[in-house]
Amino acid sequence: MSYQRLSRLFAYCVGFTCLACALYGQSTSNAPEKPFETTVCNLVAHCKGLNGRRVKFRASVMSDWFEHTALVDPKCKRGIVPRTSDGADKRPDVDAFNRALEQGKPGTTDLSITATFTGRFSCQPTSPSPSNRRVIEIEEVEALEVTKAEPAHH
Repeated sequence: MSYQRLSRLFAYCVGFTCLACALYGQSTSNAPEKPFETTVCNLVAHCKGLNGRRVKFRASVMSDWFEHTALVDPKCKRGIVPRTSDGADKRPDVDAFNRALEQGKPGTTDLSITATFTGRFSCQPTSPSPSNRRVIEIEEVEALEVTKAEPAHH
């Protein structure tokens, strides 16, 4: 086979590979995987099947501000523990979430916090510690809503 034919064959193969990647949605970029949009209840119910997935869901926050904080949905009994990394804490959206949690000292009894969370979900159903069973490593916080609860009148 001549050098010219080999060059042409190689060019065709490269072109075909690029076309196939474009047609099948394969990207050579390092963009993060698109998050799986779900709910707290779905994550709790299908914990093992969603382990390790990048997820996105809307939730309310319950916290005693001391040792227990969970992302919850009133439609199900269990929640997900939020965690952040030093890198995520530097993001303005995650920082705003952390500051909102601090407003409710001691906890969220007088505060309502709701947001859409995106991050990597971890499920360890046999963990002896409840705070390690269902965890999201928060990457992004969107549509943060913080409202003070009205004081009860006696």
